[in-house]
Amino acid sequence: MCGEPKPPYVEIDMDGVPEYTCKECYERQFIEITACRKCGAAMEAADAFCGKCGSPRTAKCPSCGTEAGEDDRFCGKCGTGIT
Repeated sequence: MCGEPKPPYVEIDMDGVPEYTCKECYERQFIEITACRKCGAAMEAADAFCGKCGSPRTAKCPSCGTEAGEDDRFCGKCGTGIT
């Protein structure tokens, strides 16, 4: 937590002691983090492009244009390698 008081705040019960944090820091704890397909840098769920290398979150097959799944390395439709 950043420790900076920012409205709106969220009250959290920590072992019976109320603590306060900014809403932004509280929500950041629940953001899904994934790795960039190209460079492996951490990407938040809302990121469409990697902040480190600029690669798009979702890849398309260079041959047929089918959208690839997050873990796909080859196109499920035509078998072409996905970069």
